[in-house]
Amino acid sequence: MATEFVLIKVNKVPIADFEADITYSCSSSETINFTNNSLNGSVYLWDFDNGMTSSLENPVIEFNNIGNYNVFLIAVSEFGCEDEMIKQVYIHPEYTIFVPTAFSPDGDGLNDIFEAKGTGITEFEMQVFDRWGGLVFESSSVDYGWNGKDVAGEIVNNGTYLYHVALYDHNGRLWVYNGELNLMR
Repeated sequence: MATEFVLIKVNKVPIADFEADITYSCSSSETINFTNNSLNGSVYLWDFDNGMTSSLENPVIEFNNIGNYNVFLIAVSEFGCEDEMIKQVYIHPEYTIFVPTAFSPDGDGLNDIFEAKGTGITEFEMQVFDRWGGLVFESSSVDYGWNGKDVAGEIVNNGTYLYHVALYDHNGRLWVYNGELNLMR
């Protein structure tokens, strides 16, 4: 009886792995550097879940929209063996809000509208009250401010008014601001 030896070569399989220099961003647009830490790979296929793909080993990708992105890497060995890795990148800007303390609706084109301005806001409500608590203005749009007229369209007097602003940010958190504003013509 003869004995035969067969040499079987087992090739190393790739192990896909990567890091992103930023995984959570508070900016609405972010450029992210990806570092490929894969082992035994010779070809790399990336999908960034934003319409962009790459075959670079260490790509740099710009994310221009708010959202959660599943970044997908396939590492392929020289023998065609594959491994994959998925990690998430979060682009969620923090909201910003600026509410002025005075405005002058006198028609000169400067500070004629009282408006709260901000970014990262998904829902918005603003109310303005006179000193007796009467509603003089209401808006559900961050782009629509108060022109110094009441709900009936009448010009209101100079003086101090109260505002109430309620908003939701992109993370679903409610923020409420109350304060005084001065109307000066």
